[in-house]
Amino acid sequence: MRRARFLATVFTAVVLFFCAAFLLLALERGVATAKLMIEKRLELRAAEELKLACSEIEKEINEAVREEAQRIFENIAESISGYAPETDEEAGEKYLKALEAYIRTSLEEPGKNVTSAINGLNARTAGTVVIGVRGRNLIRLKDPDTVTLSVVSDENGYITDSRIENVSLLYYRGFDVLAEQSFDIGIHIPRAVFFSGNDFLFEYSMLAGKGIYFTGRTSSVVGNIYAGTHDISEFRQAEARYGEKGVYGGINIASAQLGVEAESIISEGDINVKRSFVMLGLEERPVRVYARALNRLDGFDAIKDVTIDGELVLEPEGSDYESLLSSVDSAMSGLSLLSDHYDSDNDQSYEGTYRKILSNYDVVISGDFRGAIVTSGNVITEADANIEGLIMAGDRIYVQGNNNIVSNDEILRTIIDEELAEEEREDGKTEAEDDFAVSHRLKDYIGQVSRRGIK
Repeated sequence: MRRARFLATVFTAVVLFFCAAFLLLALERGVATAKLMIEKRLELRAAEELKLACSEIEKEINEAVREEAQRIFENIAESISGYAPETDEEAGEKYLKALEAYIRTSLEEPGKNVTSAINGLNARTAGTVVIGVRGRNLIRLKDPDTVTLSVVSDENGYITDSRIENVSLLYYRGFDVLAEQSFDIGIHIPRAVFFSGNDFLFEYSMLAGKGIYFTGRTSSVVGNIYAGTHDISEFRQAEARYGEKGVYGGINIASAQLGVEAESIISEGDINVKRSFVMLGLEERPVRVYARALNRLDGFDAIKDVTIDGELVLEPEGSDYESLLSSVDSAMSGLSLLSDHYDSDNDQSYEGTYRKILSNYDVVISGDFRGAIVTSGNVITEADANIEGLIMAGDRIYVQGNNNIVSNDEILRTIIDEELAEEEREDGKTEAEDDFAVSHRLKDYIGQVSRRGIK
């Protein structure tokens, strides 16, 4: 009996011993696993902290560059009077040269700049408590001497991009390195706009979504031209004399003499010439003409001659052409927003320098005009009327003879600048007033208007 009890006690003790050993082993493994998980979590956190640190350093350096860019911009802008293409170009060149000089000088030893930014970052986070972490967390630059500044320039030698390269950051917990990562720090080169407007659009004298029709006597156009097309269902009997076939719209010239000085003429349809003499481009200013086809149409006593100084591109395609069409579409995208007829000549409160017509109806011009005509309808330029500025029509443009139509970006930029100044003065208006107001500002109906300043 005693022997049986003794054996039972021994057996129980052995079982308990093995159970205790198993539990102890499991506990040790659990502790090791938990420790490993904590270390992994800390490493992941450290890696995230390094990414955030790099972002903060990049932000700080770029803020300094932007502040200097603003100062340079303002100094140059003060010395500029009126707009001229050469003035705009010269101002832009001065700006880029001065900004590059600042970047090269201020970041001559980029390792020191990064170290300074890191020290500031560590100081700001000195009081931060991280649960489960012993010792202070610090970020350090591994080797300042390996950090370099890279500056990229265009073919004319002006800065386009800049980077601080080979930035290796270490994340310390106490004396232990938890993570190491290498980064490049991008430096944004702010773009300077010295004159508000749309540089692409303001090179145009005429844009018509559904075609342009010239007739009668001698006319001249200075500035780029765009003419779209329309469906046969929109064909007008009055257009039959121009000889359109198959494709409707484009550029049509009948019984006229026409000279065009431009860099670009775009006809998404055909260019039809009937009983007319046409000169496109000048020897000193060659033109690129895009058209589906160029048709010289027969007629009685026809003077059917077309002279092109430049390049004729038939059935155009490719990325460059598509980019042009995209820019045109963007420039004309606001026409659908027009909701009434506004003529600044009929507005006694208008204080602008140049006339503007913003309309969702057809517009008839019977006398000389300096300014902007923007409509979702047609524009009819009667005989002997001269226009300086811009004609943009969602439908057609009719030029009835003895007209001179000239682009003038200074006029358009003046209108835009005056509108922006007016907008700033009216910032105090209540929302209720604004809700019921119809905009009579040119800038609200043309796409991609860049405001003066750095971007």
